[in-house]
Amino acid sequence: MTGFSVDPHEGPMITNRRLEATTMPEPERTRPRRPHDHLPQFAKSLLMIYHHPEVMTLGGWSRWAYWKLLERTGGFPRLIPFSKSMIAAERGCNVSKLIHSCGLYDLAPMRLLQSVLKPGDHMLDIGANIGSYSILAAECVGAEGRVLAMEPGPTAAARWRRNQQLNNLEMMSLVQAAAVAEPGMVCMTDDDGNAGNRIGVGSVEVEGRRVDRLLDSLKLTPRIIKIDVEGYEFGVLEGCGERLDADHISYIQFEANGLSETTATPLSDSLDLLKSRGFAIYELSEQLPLVMSPFHGKQPFSLTGNLFALSPRGVAELRELGVMILGN
Repeated sequence: MTGFSVDPHEGPMITNRRLEATTMPEPERTRPRRPHDHLPQFAKSLLMIYHHPEVMTLGGWSRWAYWKLLERTGGFPRLIPFSKSMIAAERGCNVSKLIHSCGLYDLAPMRLLQSVLKPGDHMLDIGANIGSYSILAAECVGAEGRVLAMEPGPTAAARWRRNQQLNNLEMMSLVQAAAVAEPGMVCMTDDDGNAGNRIGVGSVEVEGRRVDRLLDSLKLTPRIIKIDVEGYEFGVLEGCGERLDADHISYIQFEANGLSETTATPLSDSLDLLKSRGFAIYELSEQLPLVMSPFHGKQPFSLTGNLFALSPRGVAELRELGVMILGN
């Protein structure tokens, strides 16, 4: 493709939908906060590569360092493989850097997504960034399925559209708006490095839309919802209204990285809302095989900070796939 350099690195790709379960000891009930909580982004990226179960550490770090060198010398945009698709990587994009370094950078949640979604399913990607989760979902749901992404940031939204067009994934569609409880215009940051845009601060004004009204207008019923909104999970969940339905949703993945504690609504409010709608809250193991354990703490233990709200049907589906679910 004209204007792109092609990178030969290939990331790990799932080949079987069933996940093999292995007996593992139950995690400790009380776990201290990890020292990575206050690390800068580059250090967290290096830790993610170090803990990645399918990447040799030195190889991953070398690819990360090579990418940093490329950012100084040019060669962007460039194409890099991602699962069965390609990503148009831009200078300074942290997500692209992680994909180049270790493929499925968010390995356990991405493997889970690939295992659960079936052809014809619907998936909602809130805070879609450059589209990595959207692309993985689109590969799974096929031409008969739908992947709806919400990404308010102008820079990230433009990159999402480029990646959608690059892979000709017509089942993917983007709404450039923030998911909120009260519709209207909201201010946010527009981080060129994709470290994570924040709602309520910054000088970029974007549209805010309720999820329930959007889903109703498009006649979509997502089986999986992924939320990455840098601390504003509660507003997103409130805006889901009656669509926050455990009878139709298998699970909701959301990033609880501590930023919610800097907003008006703490993480505990989001957890209480989800529990009131019939969901149970779990943490997912970072290593394979996949193990889910009940979440009882204030912050998740994983590097990415992901939590999972499972419906009763979701628990049954994951167990059928071979995911070990502890507790209940």
